[in-house]
Amino acid sequence: MQATCEVARRAGRQPIRVERDVPGFLVNRLQLALLREAFHIVEEGIASPDDIDRAMQSGLGLRWAAVGPFRVVDLAGLGTFRAVAARLFPELSASTEPPAALVERVDRGEVGAAAGQGFYPYPPGAHEALIAGRNARLLRLRRALTDTTPEP
Repeated sequence: MQATCEVARRAGRQPIRVERDVPGFLVNRLQLALLREAFHIVEEGIASPDDIDRAMQSGLGLRWAAVGPFRVVDLAGLGTFRAVAARLFPELSASTEPPAALVERVDRGEVGAAAGQGFYPYPPGAHEALIAGRNARLLRLRRALTDTTPEP
């Protein structure tokens, strides 16, 4: 474990220790929990996929990238989050099945950007341009966060 972590650090990465093996790995589990609720919000007619994407890009995603979810809770106050959780948890999706919007798109062959259609249409060349743009933005964000985020 130590040797692997050291290799990751030398490569400019930040190793994460997972205490036990679980299905889906750490980041995928967090991502799918958030996506389950995002799909639920779309299915309930609360917001569109585009609105959810923009909310994550300009709000929650930036907050979590800057300090992580548990530091966000610490900064706002655990009492605040306890009260919010007590009110919202009963309203959140508890689905154990893939969402209908995902199943239907896959069944229609709308399997994502490489196929030309997912939740958004992608004309020829858009998939590659989206990946290049995403990668460039991630590098800029990582540099900005690395340069300015104080260590606790």
